[in-house]
Amino acid sequence: MKKTDFDFIKEKFDNDGVKAPDSISEEAIAEKLPAKVKLYQKPAFKKAVSLVACFALLIGIMSFALPKAEKPLVSNGVDGSQINSAEIKAFDSYEKVKTEINKCIKAENERKAEASDIGYVGYSDAGSFGKTYVQVEGVDEADILKNDGKYIYYLNEHNIIFIYEGEKLVTQITDFDTSQSFNGYEYGESVEDIFVLDNKLVINTTSHHEKVKDAYPFSTDFFTNSYIYDLTDITNPMCLKKFTNSGDYTSSRLIGDILYVVSNKYVLNRGEYVKEADCYIYGGEDDELTALPASSVMYGENIMDSDCMVLSAININKMERTAESKAFFGCGSDIYCNYNNMYIALSGADSQIVKIELTESEILFTGSVTVNGYVHNQFSMNESGGYFRVATTDKKGNNLFVFDSQLNLVGGVTGFAEGEEIKSVNYIGDMAYVITYEKIDPLFAIDVSDPTNPVIKGSLEITGFSSQLVPIDENTLLGIGYEDGVKLVLFDISNPLKLKVLDSYVIADAYSNAQYEHKAITINSEKNYFAIDYHTNDEYGYVTESSVLVFNTENGKLNILQDYKVDSWNEYKYEYCAIERTTYIDNTLYALDTEGSIYSFDM
Repeated sequence: MKKTDFDFIKEKFDNDGVKAPDSISEEAIAEKLPAKVKLYQKPAFKKAVSLVACFALLIGIMSFALPKAEKPLVSNGVDGSQINSAEIKAFDSYEKVKTEINKCIKAENERKAEASDIGYVGYSDAGSFGKTYVQVEGVDEADILKNDGKYIYYLNEHNIIFIYEGEKLVTQITDFDTSQSFNGYEYGESVEDIFVLDNKLVINTTSHHEKVKDAYPFSTDFFTNSYIYDLTDITNPMCLKKFTNSGDYTSSRLIGDILYVVSNKYVLNRGEYVKEADCYIYGGEDDELTALPASSVMYGENIMDSDCMVLSAININKMERTAESKAFFGCGSDIYCNYNNMYIALSGADSQIVKIELTESEILFTGSVTVNGYVHNQFSMNESGGYFRVATTDKKGNNLFVFDSQLNLVGGVTGFAEGEEIKSVNYIGDMAYVITYEKIDPLFAIDVSDPTNPVIKGSLEITGFSSQLVPIDENTLLGIGYEDGVKLVLFDISNPLKLKVLDSYVIADAYSNAQYEHKAITINSEKNYFAIDYHTNDEYGYVTESSVLVFNTENGKLNILQDYKVDSWNEYKYEYCAIERTTYIDNTLYALDTEGSIYSFDM
């Protein structure tokens, strides 16, 4: 009788004098491959135009099984089966694009009745002024606040961009009108976030294109625009160039003077087939749009989503595209990006992750892989030493997978913290720190120094959970999260086998942007302090008090340096406004609220 892989594995155990666990038998593995997986919806903090539901239908289940993490802890490795990266292909005509989209629409309609949606709820060393806290040093991320050391640029909730010199308002940019409406439906342009580079201001927006919205005000044909403003005369910023791509704005990165922009083109499923004209993916400059060639529309092993993401590259200083825009079938969600590669997780119950090589003149889709579970956010992903790591949550528990540069699976640990879900991840050197949550807050320390054999070294349980993990040094980790309010916790990670809580601090019944947005954390490494916003609400949800907390970490303690109460009363709205962001220039700390008012504190 021919030996199977399972016979071979059992024989290896027998040779070592160890009884093979029942969990790796052929029957047990077969039982673990689900016939049906529910869809999960990831939360998104997007503006009105970005609230279109973004689901990638089930792309495929991994045809492998990793050993499950047994409680309390177990070292895990790959069982011998391995995933190979899916081949990336390009279309040769929009007729074929239309055919594939219509297949997806048919499949979506057939599965609607069955689908069940479950909703889950590096900073750069800044010197004498505050920069955005980012995941990878040197890879800037767009935000609603930017600081160039002299001026503060801030986007308020009404699409107005304020430029301040200290507390002095220099000027406002009010070019983006959202007052247009059709039968009470606003379809104007929504400003998403901004960048500042040299004497240029980049403003990313989502809008209907004029030619589209005039005819179809309810159309899902959104477009992402990146405007470049000249700041030579800071009192009168002038728009120099506008770049446009199909799709709803998703995210962006700035590496040197190259801006990478990701958008999602949604195809509205009205229960009917689309025409070829509905499939075109556009790009252009200054409102002159042309369709991308079909050869720039890419796809992986299977196409099961009628939406697609669009990636473009723009040189800010030269004000020109550095590479032809590319599209890929699937709804882009979270993005990890370093100097060389970008990884985009596509939304879905299981996550297809696409790898893009970033060169000076080309955007290269080099591979994709589908992993069990969904990706919590961008911090779940990381690349180091040529290996890509990603942490996911599925219905069986949580996982951490390691892939080589070709996206072949080389190692992993699966099924830990069963019944809980990942709330935060950070990779520090050869360690991955993962917070999961259901009723308690376990911090897991996972050694990934051997990519083929990630090992859970230790875990620690406390109440609440941390939604942000900020490395202080090689021995200390700061958690920012929730426990009956805003919770700060300081972890000792010097010995992964014996994780400890050094100190904690709770602001009761309060809320902070820093709990869910890492860019709301201000870090002054020169003066050794952190600053975050927080506010309290009444029973109706109105802000009753807005504050800025300043603290540092020394000798294993969280030291509260200042707790500034901000008088953010708005006489026009007849209510208090919440502080959204903080930043600093030299010895002055600044806070800005939702309306765009600025407050300063002498540090």
